[in-house]
Amino acid sequence: QAEYGRIAVVCDDGYKSFYQLALPVFEDFGIPVTFSIIPSLVGTGNFMTEAMLRDLVARGHDVVAHGPEGGAGNLFTTHATDEAAIADVIATRDWINARGLNPRGAADICYVWPQGNYARTAGDSSFLDRMTAQGFRIGRVASPGSTLTAIAGRSVSPTAQTRLVQPIIGHTYAGATNTADDATETTNITTITGRITELQTQRKDGFLMLHSVVKRGAATSGGLSIEMDRLVTLATAIRDGVLTGRLMAVRMAQLLP
Repeated sequence: QAEYGRIAVVCDDGYKSFYQLALPVFEDFGIPVTFSIIPSLVGTGNFMTEAMLRDLVARGHDVVAHGPEGGAGNLFTTHATDEAAIADVIATRDWINARGLNPRGAADICYVWPQGNYARTAGDSSFLDRMTAQGFRIGRVASPGSTLTAIAGRSVSPTAQTRLVQPIIGHTYAGATNTADDATETTNITTITGRITELQTQRKDGFLMLHSVVKRGAATSGGLSIEMDRLVTLATAIRDGVLTGRLMAVRMAQLLP
């Protein structure tokens, strides 16, 4: 059994607020970040530019594929056939490679499932077969494991499909809309820090999912924003685990043995 747990922080969609507000915190704490991006959103609205992506890659972080192109729905609501869906995955990977944003090869093996959906029909593993054939080995969904046993261990084969559907340990905003310091969100953050501790004690692997960042009062209950003070709490829990020697903060691609 491994002597430590591992955690990968993944920023979905490539929000500019994460680059501006959260990334400096994680860097100060020595925590690498993996960014999963949708090419059609890059440089638009609230999303990072190509220049920002190049900068964060140069600083030691990774960029991997998300999707679908257009940014709405998932692969299977967007595309009528699995052929079109896998083409979306490959096109995003090619976009990353064509712009020199994949110096460590993370985009060749990592994928973040749009809305967490990895099958057109429940129980159908055929799309996972397509992903494996394309060389993808690590995938992340968007829902937490209900028990610690749902958090992946390292005894699983590097080519096992279970590595393509790994759960998260958080985060989705749980507080009241536009309410700073909400008690329900405090409980939510405490639950996630408890899961970070579980990764250490059980020597498991886990993903922290993040999106946009606000200073105080996340906009929508059940939404994707996290307040800065809450983010610092989670980053501190990760750093403290690393300092004990029982946790490693890694890029997504480093979860492959």
